[in-house]
Amino acid sequence: MYKRQKNINLLKSVVVAACFIVYPLSFTQEEIGVAAAVNTKTIDLVAFPGGNIESHNIDPGYKIISNRTIQTNTSGKAQMLLVDGTAFTIGPNSSVTLDKFIYDPTTASGSLEVSAKGLIRLVGGKVTKKRPAIIKTSTATVGIRGGIAIVEANPEETTASFIYGVEMEVAPIKNPDNNLIITQVGMKVEVEADADEVEDPEIITSEELDSYSDDFEGSEEPEEDSSESENDSEETSENEESEDSESDESEETESEEEDTENEDEESESEEEESESEEEESESEEAENDEEESESEEESESEETENEEETESEEETESEEDTEETETEDTEETETEETEETETEETEETEEISN
Repeated sequence: MYKRQKNINLLKSVVVAACFIVYPLSFTQEEIGVAAAVNTKTIDLVAFPGGNIESHNIDPGYKIISNRTIQTNTSGKAQMLLVDGTAFTIGPNSSVTLDKFIYDPTTASGSLEVSAKGLIRLVGGKVTKKRPAIIKTSTATVGIRGGIAIVEANPEETTASFIYGVEMEVAPIKNPDNNLIITQVGMKVEVEADADEVEDPEIITSEELDSYSDDFEGSEEPEEDSSESENDSEETSENEESEDSESDESEETESEEEDTENEDEESESEEEESESEEEESESEEAENDEEESESEEESESEETENEEETESEEETESEEDTEETETEDTEETETEETEETETEETEETEEISN
């Protein structure tokens, strides 16, 4: 039992030692070219087992390794020169992954396959004389043999322009058998996402060529050192934190001001309501005063009318009394006159009788 365990431990030791020996050999990669020219920041993305990825800054003379991804920033440009003479020019905000490169100097034969995003120009070397170089994008596969091609790729479509050479072959990713071969230089084709065929060729305009030329020139901004870049990054981070703090303080101040304004508005609203209530109360008092005044005036008017009626009745009674008195006086006068007349007649009669 002890001997068996000892053998197992020995076997484990051998396996571990073999791993340390084989590991670096298995990931030893051949240099296939150099960076001929670099404008602004261009990086080489290096993948390690376990999914770790490191980025290395590329300067002129940087060694190009197969299965690496070369990537530019938004204003960058890079030119890669492979050992067979094939040249790649990578435009701004673009990337090229060197998937496969085989070259035999004795026979000047081999193969080249890359994956591209953004803007790329390929000038074929010795490998492309016998076999087309393959450029794969998200929507199409472009093959260029013995010539020059410009490929612009984004997730929506791929545009392939045949500038010079023997032929250019384009096929959709969705339907590789439905390919289109172009032999007339100065033509371009497009392949849209999810399309199963290549659109009809069109002539490349001078404006399009000028635009490509400007894009490949890139920005002339000097490349910053990594230390300066880190300092700038730290300063930017500090500035962002300061701006965030100021923004938070500003938001708090604005919130307090809004609360104060809301309180002022509520106070003003309460004052307006109080004033409105006072005005309503005064209006009601005024209405009550007017009603009382009107009532008093009506009462006085009624009293005046009653007095006038009383006076009128008294005058009427006085006139009636006067008339009665006059009538009585007249009757008494008439009676006296009658009596006098009768007396006179009697006396005359007596005189006549005598």
